[in-house]
Amino acid sequence: MPRVVISGPDFIGTCASLARGFEAYGWATSVHTWGDLPSGPLQRVRARLRSRRDGHLARNVDFVEVLRGRVIPDASSERTDLVVIVKPHGVDTSTVASLRRTGVPLAVWATDSLERYPGQTDLMENADLRYAMDDHDASAVAGSWLPLGFDDEIFAAVPEGEPRRHDVLFVGNLFRERYQSRIRYFRALRESEIARRYRVAFAGAALAGWSNRLGWMPGRVDWLGGGLPLVSLASAIARSRVCVNIHQDDGVQPVNPLFFAIPACGACMVTDEREYLGQWLESGVQFLPMGLDDLTDRLEAVLQSGDAVRIAQAGRQGASQHTYKQRVARMLTDLGFEAQP
Repeated sequence: MPRVVISGPDFIGTCASLARGFEAYGWATSVHTWGDLPSGPLQRVRARLRSRRDGHLARNVDFVEVLRGRVIPDASSERTDLVVIVKPHGVDTSTVASLRRTGVPLAVWATDSLERYPGQTDLMENADLRYAMDDHDASAVAGSWLPLGFDDEIFAAVPEGEPRRHDVLFVGNLFRERYQSRIRYFRALRESEIARRYRVAFAGAALAGWSNRLGWMPGRVDWLGGGLPLVSLASAIARSRVCVNIHQDDGVQPVNPLFFAIPACGACMVTDEREYLGQWLESGVQFLPMGLDDLTDRLEAVLQSGDAVRIAQAGRQGASQHTYKQRVARMLTDLGFEAQP
């Protein structure tokens, strides 16, 4: 039985979902997530302080420790046919050399922009397979453009006829400088008549507690919280008629991690206007791009018509080609393995 070692942050379940994809093709899997190293209270406090002082440094240290302490020993201890690293960070040359001495083919997947985390290139330049969620980044490392997929065991539509809890759900974090466009879209929605006349919710992290509550007035927005468990996030999307998904500001041609998961849940996805997204789903048919100036008018029209249902159905069909099982099939084909369940 072929075997794969997978490592990365526990980011929207990517590593676990990839493992299930490989297992569907008869592969044995071993998963090592990073960022979860501190085990005692003092270690957790030290890690938190270090992360606040230099978040990049903390992530780099955790990543390298997992590579040295878990991934390399695991790949060396028994037969391994592939190592997959998701969202790597900066790594020293000796660790790269140790990883390559295992003789195991290496696939690296940059799931954030290289502008945000330039250290991702340290491993990508030494990988056999190179994937990036931003087309510009893929070209920069002579790799392939491959956005994240979705786990169809988690992100799925609710049974037909089940009532929707929200008319509009806005997803994504709002608290960083890289999300200023998203913040502007959210403010436009919050301050519009839609927030008063329809059931509008927000799922994501922002400023804490009272700052959010006061800042959202006079619109009525149901804050579902940040860092929701995947099952809860999928349920919230599936029980919304329309889901607004605005992309980050950094990068050149990024594809949001939820770009396929949202339509897979049966919600009509609204995005910002980015022409390149049409290379993955059909613009205006399987998702709706909207500009900031006409966001609320077009949302109102979609909510009052049957367009949301039609686009949601088409989007679900289009997203079905982008599960993690199909992402795994792509990797196996690129490596010369037979992708047969």
